[in-house]
Amino acid sequence: MEELDIRDGYELFYVIKSSLDMWHEKQLAIRCRRVPTIVLGDASEEDQAIGLLKEISPVAYFDYYEFYEERYGVRKESAQANPVIANALSAYYIDGQYIIDVPAIDERDVQQVLDALSEKSLWFIEDIENLFDRICQYTPHDAINAAAFRRIGYTLNSSYVYCSSYGTALNFFEETVFSKDIVDLTSLDRRMVNLGMFAAALDKKKKTLEYIETAPKILMSIEKIRTVYDLSVEEIREIQSLMSVFYDEPFFNGRSIWAEVENLPIVQKLQGNDWMLTCIMRQQDAVASLSVAGGIILSLESASLNLSRICEWIASTHGKMSITNLEHTFNETFGTRIPASKLAEKLRTSGSWDAVVTDSMDEYIDSLVDAGLSDIDADDLLQEEFF
Repeated sequence: MEELDIRDGYELFYVIKSSLDMWHEKQLAIRCRRVPTIVLGDASEEDQAIGLLKEISPVAYFDYYEFYEERYGVRKESAQANPVIANALSAYYIDGQYIIDVPAIDERDVQQVLDALSEKSLWFIEDIENLFDRICQYTPHDAINAAAFRRIGYTLNSSYVYCSSYGTALNFFEETVFSKDIVDLTSLDRRMVNLGMFAAALDKKKKTLEYIETAPKILMSIEKIRTVYDLSVEEIREIQSLMSVFYDEPFFNGRSIWAEVENLPIVQKLQGNDWMLTCIMRQQDAVASLSVAGGIILSLESASLNLSRICEWIASTHGKMSITNLEHTFNETFGTRIPASKLAEKLRTSGSWDAVVTDSMDEYIDSLVDAGLSDIDADDLLQEEFF
């Protein structure tokens, strides 16, 4: 999945489903059910349901189906309504909980397991299964369960394992990730970043301004911001409030409004850093952002936040212009580095060329051909990313 940049179970589902007809010799039966469920070979939903129960028993009724959704991507409501799963689990339902007897880790393997677990702070189930295959001589896979790990000082939480000394998963994230001044999400295990509980913790950190996202997936703590810029949370919220008068513009960022706000005492604390002003403005629920070619452009209308719409707005403000002047005006306004060829490509595909540009489209394309640029992939020139 890493090699093909398949980012989650939904993308994997469609890659496999769209490829089935190209596999002339199918050595394994594959059935693509409702996204993202894929059945390989003789896989059994009953065995899958019991296998998960063995890992997390004892578990409350509704908690079980939440864990099922987290592990397998099937909505908990669908899992609850599935008679195969319900029938498989019914024998283990006692007073609102599912309880099943499970084995412990064999004493002869415990020390080796503990030594291996100490190498990382967080383990995912698939890694634990590989670990057991590699080092356990006397312990079956059924010992990968909450009770067995609790006995050796670890917590198994549906799909991952961490040391019980952290108490809760939120405490684990707090101490191992959010204890740093700079958090680089790209350096973390993607599986952890995709966990619902981690995403909720991260969202709370950003909403309470404990962290500001200063670059794509790079977070700076409020303590670091206080050290560098002498800004408190209250002052950051004051900046956001003061800047809200500029949100009437369809598109804006710290660079586009800098000349109008740079003399405000509280803005002067940013030491001329209009990028940081953009990051502070962006970190509000109502503000959508587009990261593009060295800059971030903001808007209250996320549906309109694309290059062609921004070019149309520039033309409505400054009048139609040549593609070269459009490139200069766009980059000067927002502090970006977008080449004219990329703006031309977006305007051509959106049908906005004639409303924005005075140049002939055919003549401009001919000039690209003459310059040897006609075979450049649009994605090679620029990547747009929403936050």
